[in-house]
Amino acid sequence: MYDECALTNDFFETIENINTKVFEKYNNLKDVSENLIDIINRADFEKRINNLLNLNDKNSHLIDKFKKKSEDCIRQCRKFETT
Repeated sequence: MYDECALTNDFFETIENINTKVFEKYNNLKDVSENLIDIINRADFEKRINNLLNLNDKNSHLIDKFKKKSEDCIRQCRKFETT
């Protein structure tokens, strides 16, 4: 003969243990997923910052070239005016 209460208790204890493990795994997965999303967002943000820095460098170079050409043009105009 078997004890129904003992079987029922064992069953519910097993279910409770499974639920606890599932909950722990869910929380771990949630944490990992959130960390991964943060890493992806951070990487995307860093990539955008690097792109902006590269554009800034290119613009600085173009501005320097423009400034030099402008100065050359002003010099040539002054030479023309004085002759």
